[in-house]
Formats: sequence, structure tokens, C-alpha cells
Amino acid sequence: MNIFITVSGPVFEGLDTPTRGEGRWCLNMARCLADAGHKVLLSEHGGEVLLGKSQKHPNVEIIQWRNLARVSHIVFDVYFTVNHIPGNPYPVKAKRVLSGIYSLGSLMDEPEVSRVQDELYVLAPERHTHEKYSKALGEKNISWKDRYKLLCQPYGKKLGKSKFDKKTIIFSAKDVFDPILERLQEDARKNIFAAIDACKATGANFVAVSSDWNNPRYTPALARLGIFDKIKEIPNFRILPILPWKQLMVELAQGSILVPLAFAGCTPDALFSGLVPLLTEDSMLIKHPGVEYENLIEEMGNSFKQSQDEVKNTLVRLLTEEDYYNHFQRELQKMMVDNLDENVLKQFYDIIEYDENRIDKNV
Repeated sequence: MNIFITVSGPVFEGLDTPTRGEGRWCLNMARCLADAGHKVLLSEHGGEVLLGKSQKHPNVEIIQWRNLARVSHIVFDVYFTVNHIPGNPYPVKAKRVLSGIYSLGSLMDEPEVSRVQDELYVLAPERHTHEKYSKALGEKNISWKDRYKLLCQPYGKKLGKSKFDKKTIIFSAKDVFDPILERLQEDARKNIFAAIDACKATGANFVAVSSDWNNPRYTPALARLGIFDKIKEIPNFRILPILPWKQLMVELAQGSILVPLAFAGCTPDALFSGLVPLLTEDSMLIKHPGVEYENLIEEMGNSFKQSQDEVKNTLVRLLTEEDYYNHFQRELQKMMVDNLDENVLKQFYDIIEYDENRIDKNV
């Protein structure tokens, strides 16, 4: 198939560009579809696509937004993007338009519900959201419900195994020390201090990823909270800048526990890799109807509400009690099964009614 993908957000390191969830969904779909043998043409909405230091991925070509007129004569089999609104004009012609949405929000209201074109499908990134919104949309507009499909973000070909033996706590909360996120900084201090205390008690390592803490905008908060003084209490620590995605996945694979904040950070990536994250009630974790997530929070504790000592004790248990660690690792990783490349491809083929086993590979 010939597939056109518009990325949400700047692309400056090819498919490994560090980007927010919307852009990562697009870039991971490009990789997954290209690895399956499909031809992908990639662009960025209104901007440029740059390879930077990354290598060109097989079956993926790039085109700059300003040059889209060059493909105006082509009818692609599929056009995929994230966060386009139904009814908006799309930049290329395609037999099927797939628009990923993290939260339907105002799309639950008219007139958006009635604007869905015959060739357009709106996509949910995980099964929990898909089931919840499918029910709501079915009550509002039954024909719209048929256009709401599951298409998860693909993270790779296989789930990572238990990382209990790695004995490394990874802290992930990009930009948390920026002045505009002051409301989260006390939680960041609590979790970092708890992690350092757990490392002191167990000899574990501490790594902060996607931290970029050399930014002068962050200096006042880092000094006020005493972050660097606390980290220096242990010998084994690293503070890493924002990394290309492939390098981030390598770093995650060397950890055992992820300490995020109220927002997800790289929690889904870590879960896929085999790590156990601290849990929160309002986390943006990928959820799954087959996993009793609330029960897991009750067992581990809600780190958002726990004291520093309580978070430390949870981390020490995860670092020292293998059965305790592996229980959460197994249960939480069940939420990521839909995100295996092979399962995402099945979801994709189902949406566009494509048979990958046909001799004729055209839609």
C-alpha cells in the first residue's frame, strides 16, 4: 500500500525525533507500516521533516509540506494523522482517512459528529478509551460509532521481560522544573527524594531521562528544591538530556522502575520495555478492560497521595521483593498487548478492510 502520514509536531531526527504523544503515534505508525512492507510518505503539518543524525528508514520517504503539490495527482491508499478534526480539508487525496484522537472532547458535540465523511475513521489509541467512547457515541449517533475504531500506538515486535535484576530507578518528567509547572514541583521533589532514599537503602542506581536540567529556566526551582544536593547523596546516578526515541528505549531497557508524575511521561514505553511504574489514580497510563487497574493501585498505593516515606517504602519493596515486583510487571504489561506491532497491524487492516495475505496487495 501507499500511505501518507502527517506528523503532529516538528520532525528533526527522522522517526527517532523526541516528540509528544501525538507525534510519536504518527512516527511509530510510520515505522510499523514500513517494516510490514508498505510504502510510507511522511510530512509534517506546515513544517519541515529533517533526518538530523538519524538514518533513513526503509520504505519511508519524506516530503516537505511546501512541496505537497508534487503529489496532488496521487490517490493514496491511506492517509493517517493525529488530532485532525472531522470535516476539515485534508492535504492529499486518499481512499481512507484515519484521524487519531487522544480525547474526543468537543467531537462528542454537534455539528462535528455529523461531519464525518464516508472515507474518514476516527481512532482511539487504547481499548479502554475505545470502549468508553464507542458506547457514548452509539447513543448520540449510531452511524458515527461505526467510524470510531481502535488503532493503538505500536511500540515494537515483542514485550520486554521483567527488569527486576536491573536495580535502577528511572525518573521521567520532562520540563517539570520549568516555572510554568510549579504546581508539580513539590511532587517531583517528593518522588526524587524518595527514589534517592530508596537507592541509599538498597544500593540501586538513579537515572533521570529527558531531563534537560541544564536549562537556565529551571535553575531557580532546582536550587529551591535542593534536587542536586539530594542526588549527590548517592554514588550511582546519571542525568540525561532529551534523547532520540531509539536511545530512550535503550535507556529504559536498562531500568527496573519508572517514577513518573501525575502525567504519563514515557510510562507506556517503559511498560512495554518491562519496567514497573509507580501508580497514580489519575495517571495517563494506557488502560485495558481486562486489567483491574484500581485494584493494583490499592495494592501498591497511589504515589500521588503517598508521603515521601511511603513512596520510598514502595520503591524498596519493588527493588528487593522479586515476587512483589513481578506481580505488578505481569499485570501492568497486559495493558500493552494491543501495542505489539503485529496486533496494531491487525487493527489497521481491519479498519481499511485490507487482506495482507492477498496476492494483489492493493486495497
